[in-house]
Amino acid sequence: MKNKHLISFLLFAVFYFVITMYNFSFSFAETHLKINYINDEEKRSLEYMTQEEKLARDYASQMGTKYNSDFFNKVAAEKQDDLDKIKDILKSKNVDDPVKNDEAGIYKSDTFKDIYTRLTDSGNLNVNEAFKGGAEIAELQIKDLNKYLTSVSDKDIKDNYTELKKNAEKNLKSYVNQLSQKGIGYFPKHITADDFNKILN
Repeated sequence: MKNKHLISFLLFAVFYFVITMYNFSFSFAETHLKINYINDEEKRSLEYMTQEEKLARDYASQMGTKYNSDFFNKVAAEKQDDLDKIKDILKSKNVDDPVKNDEAGIYKSDTFKDIYTRLTDSGNLNVNEAFKGGAEIAELQIKDLNKYLTSVSDKDIKDNYTELKKNAEKNLKSYVNQLSQKGIGYFPKHITADDFNKILN
């Protein structure tokens, strides 16, 4: 009789353990997928925008050194903060960081290498050209973020891109104001005139 009760107890214990582990595994898998799963488009956008934030930081940092400029150094610090935040998103979504080398001008994509070379070459000519180059990079960020904000659905990514766009608009306005103070006009190359005017006003 005792053996019968013991067997029943052991069977119940095994059954309870199996059910508990199943529920735990299901809950863990559900949570893991909810936190970390993003689609390929969102992954590509993160990789792209990480490099573009690095481009903005690299350029401002180089111009800050070139002209011993507090203005450019402040922008570079702000862009470093933006870069750190998007890298946090990369980590939380299990996406490999495309920035393997943090040296200025080094990127996974040749697109950013070419832009960096072109704009630093012109920016090195004089400070006014440097302001124009910074404005163009801010424009590129706004254009790309507008595109990605319509295609991504992950809330964390969307919130990050919204903040990045706000900061890029602020940078564009700052660069254009620097030129305006010298009586130099700036005409948008990558966003519409209407969007450009809305940002300035």
